[in-house]
Amino acid sequence: MANKAKKNVSYRLLAVLLVAACVVLAVLPIKVLAGIQGYFFVGELALYEVAQDIFDTGMKLWGVLPSFCDDGTYLGVAATLALYVFAATIVVAFVCAFIAIFTRKKAPALVRFATFVITWGAAAYALSVLCITSYSSVVELTFDWLTTGIALGAAFFYFVLQIAHTGKAAWFNAIHFILSLAYTAGLMLAFTYEGGKVSAALGASKNIWKILVLVVVGLSLLNLGIASCRANSRKGLAGDPIRYIFQVIVALGAIYIYHAIKLESKPFLFFTICAIGVSLLQIVITLSQLGVRRKSAVKAAKKDAMNEFELEETIEAIPYEGGPVAGVEVAELVNADEADATAEETEEDYSGKFDAFIGTLSKAEREEFIDVYVLRTNGDMPEIPEYVVGGNNKAFFNKVFIYLGQYREKVSSELLGKIYDFSQKLS
Repeated sequence: MANKAKKNVSYRLLAVLLVAACVVLAVLPIKVLAGIQGYFFVGELALYEVAQDIFDTGMKLWGVLPSFCDDGTYLGVAATLALYVFAATIVVAFVCAFIAIFTRKKAPALVRFATFVITWGAAAYALSVLCITSYSSVVELTFDWLTTGIALGAAFFYFVLQIAHTGKAAWFNAIHFILSLAYTAGLMLAFTYEGGKVSAALGASKNIWKILVLVVVGLSLLNLGIASCRANSRKGLAGDPIRYIFQVIVALGAIYIYHAIKLESKPFLFFTICAIGVSLLQIVITLSQLGVRRKSAVKAAKKDAMNEFELEETIEAIPYEGGPVAGVEVAELVNADEADATAEETEEDYSGKFDAFIGTLSKAEREEFIDVYVLRTNGDMPEIPEYVVGGNNKAFFNKVFIYLGQYREKVSSELLGKIYDFSQKLS
């Protein structure tokens, strides 16, 4: 408990730094887009200056939100919304970090959330400036290095916090998030790197293609949001391959739009194909993770099954005098020394439930038998009844040879011989 309290003190100190960072961000100049009728100008203003000047422009988005751009183009709307989102994330992060200073139990979660929203807000704004200036033919391509640096720094800081929160899972979560970010950036650059050509091709086509472009962009951004949420969780790995297949489908949709509007842009195809390649890489990584997880689960189940045979009481071997015992009609005792050896081996490995057949197997044969017929790790065998350890398995031994042709390759010759010998003793 003392360690936990000390750890939360460190989170509260981090919250103080976040509060200070939010105040600094409000006074540092960022690139601000102003535009009317598709013509844009890039200026530099601090957020507190934006709050003062935006009301004096005379322009409002949808007649409600004060703006530096008119709402006559999608680019103007995107620039205004990106600016509002960035400002809102700074405010939200400031409030959360301020509360975390005085809240010991909630400090870790509040600090992580504050870092998360700053990362997202700065990344979205930096990407909007890059994409809009790349798409527009009347303004020079512009990078907002301040918000780009904030996004990268906050992302690294958030990753460190995630290691403390999710442990080893944070590494793969970070890799998948970075790849999802690369996928989204690829699609964005496909549409914006030669924005003039894309705009001209869309202008000469039906409106349905413009709508589909918005759908592709919207879905890619939604996917990035889901990826950022997954980065904060240990669960959800099983559903990730579906999401990555969905990424491939969306990118193929972009290529379909490329051909439909007769766009001539090699960078468009290059960036889109790169996005598909990233998605395929994510599928491979995720399937590998699931394979390792499945092997670990099978190994744990096998260990639990083997633990049922650990000794709790001594089992004494006695000479067999003849007559049916637990379904055995004929049983031959080779010699006393062999019986003693079998009993000795049994004492080392079994307890609780004694199984007449498993007791005749070597350690390697027992492990193989449990893998194949008890845990069935090599595939289901619906025709063969379940083997019950310590139970009446007469039906099992009757069916195991009937369907031997289907499953022969799964069983070693040594184990097969033991199964055959034992089955011959059952009526």
